[in-house]
Amino acid sequence: MALVYLERAERANARAPITELTVHRLVSTALVLAIKFHDDIYFNNDDYANMVGVTLEELNEAEKQLLKVLDWRLLVCAEEFDATLQMLL
Repeated sequence: MALVYLERAERANARAPITELTVHRLVSTALVLAIKFHDDIYFNNDDYANMVGVTLEELNEAEKQLLKVLDWRLLVCAEEFDATLQMLL
């Protein structure tokens, strides 16, 4: 799911491509969003921030920005998930 979010974000925001300088925060944020959207039980952002080595403020801001870029569309249909999985294989 996180990879789908990253693909969507890259398509929606071509001015800010994924680079070696941004990939850690982007992947971490996409993972947090995927966990929070799809799981009933999850940690708070302070715990996630500690796990990935960023401040709570950085994670909160990154989450807010990624949600904005994704236009709050976090639902991933089966077809899009399968297409992303096939791309990985």
